[in-house]
Amino acid sequence: EKRDATFCKKCNHNMHNGGCMETGRGGDWFALQEDTCSVCANNYCPTCKADDNHFGGVCLCLACQRRYCSKCSTMVECEDCDNMCCVGCTYQSQNQCASPECMRAFCNECRPYNTCQHCGKSWCNDCSIRLHLRCDMCNERCCAECSEKEGTNGVHACDECIRNDTFDSLCDKCRLRKCKCCNECCKSCVKIVSDLILKENKQLHDETKSLKEEIKGLKDENNTMMDNITMARIFLNKPGETK
Repeated sequence: EKRDATFCKKCNHNMHNGGCMETGRGGDWFALQEDTCSVCANNYCPTCKADDNHFGGVCLCLACQRRYCSKCSTMVECEDCDNMCCVGCTYQSQNQCASPECMRAFCNECRPYNTCQHCGKSWCNDCSIRLHLRCDMCNERCCAECSEKEGTNGVHACDECIRNDTFDSLCDKCRLRKCKCCNECCKSCVKIVSDLILKENKQLHDETKSLKEEIKGLKDENNTMMDNITMARIFLNKPGETK
């Protein structure tokens, strides 16, 4: 449906070219929602402010994907990527850094990069680096609390590696691969993945035992088959004959 011209609520400027797009059908222009506030439905051009807040026009919240004028919502800048979020989304728990001493907020686009893949808690980028949340090789994300849980591919920092300017933090699987392929693997790294090494050795031992039992079963089956062939030859009174 074709709409009428869009006018700025404050300066009454016709936003025909700025707030509309051409459909390609005879040069018709249709109004877009990018200059319309999702709450009050008023239109504002980029140079006008709904009130004396810090931004002009209508601003898109990357968390809820709605647009707000400065009268309907305060916009907060994501401190990781500088994108804007409405105050309602910013102060949701999932968009706040999980560090008790940190008050930083971030947008939905930044949150997955610093979210623990096990408990779902999120940290700002600075705290994520400081707390060694991400593996520097595969980007596995695991917080310190979850890293201590049994069976978790935890992310740990090795002080000795940090002093040698190598990887700051690695998940257990990447650290184990590093220890296997690198002759210079430090003692601290070996200690961190010692449980994983023991678990892997036990798994290999169990697999070897299972293969030995399977081979023994195949040998027994083969011996039984040979006995049956011998008995068949005796029964037919043709021992050792072949056709």
